[in-house]
Amino acid sequence: MGIAIATYASVGQRTLTIAPEKSPPGTAAVIIIRPRQGGAGFKYTIPMTALAQLGPMNKNLDPRERYDAVMAAEGLFQVEPVQ
Repeated sequence: MGIAIATYASVGQRTLTIAPEKSPPGTAAVIIIRPRQGGAGFKYTIPMTALAQLGPMNKNLDPRERYDAVMAAEGLFQVEPVQ
């Protein structure tokens, strides 16, 4: 749900697809975002180690504070380009 809100994507409108396979070992999630027009995008990988930091953020911060905290935190996610 958080990814849908953050990206304005929707499974119902087919702008968000959930892969049937699990994320690789050691990761909580892998998210690939591509432009609607096609082309290169970005892959976000969230390691399992990030969950210890994300839990308190989700519990104690309002949405804006949570966004700011996630964007400022180190090691919560890795971003790389994809073709």
